[in-house]
Amino acid sequence: DKSYNSTHKYEGSFKNGKFTGYGSYVADDSEYVGQFKNYMRHGIGVQYYSNGKAEVCGNFKNDELYGRCSFYNFYPGIAFMEGKYKRDHFVGKVYVEYENGNTYVGKLKNYLPVGKGIIVYANDSYIVGSFKNGKLHGKAIKFANNKMYKSEYKNGKCIMEFETQNIIKK
Repeated sequence: DKSYNSTHKYEGSFKNGKFTGYGSYVADDSEYVGQFKNYMRHGIGVQYYSNGKAEVCGNFKNDELYGRCSFYNFYPGIAFMEGKYKRDHFVGKVYVEYENGNTYVGKLKNYLPVGKGIIVYANDSYIVGSFKNGKLHGKAIKFANNKMYKSEYKNGKCIMEFETQNIIKK
C-alpha cells in the first residue's frame, strides 16, 4: 500500500478503504484528477502542477505515466508534447510544439530531438534530417521559399547547402 500523508487531500471513490475509482488527490506541489486503483494513479487522468501552467494528461499504470500522453508547458521552451510514454521517457515518435511557433516530429532524448526527424519553422520552411543532442547533425533536405536544398549540418550549423530544384505550385 502507498502511504497517505494527512496534509494531502483526497476526494473520490474508495474500495476496501483504498482510493479506487475516480477521484482527486491534492499534494503539496500538484493535483491529480482521474482514475485510481489501490491508492495509485491508474487509468486516465490529468496531473496539474503548482506553477499553474504545467499539466500532463494521459494514461497511468501503477502510479506512472504509461502509453499515449500529452504534456502542456512542462519543459522550458516547449508548449506541448504528445506521444507514447513508458518508464519516464517518450518512446517512438513525438509531436512537439515549441513556444516560438516551430514544431518537431521525431524522437526525443531528455526532451531534445535525436535521430531522424522533421522540424517545421513558424515561417513554413522545414527541414527533414538527423538530430543529435537537439541540433541538426548530418545530411538534411530543406524546403524554403518554394525551393529545395540539400544540406549538411554539424552541431546545428549548416556547413554545406546547395539548391537542387525549384518547387512549382499548381
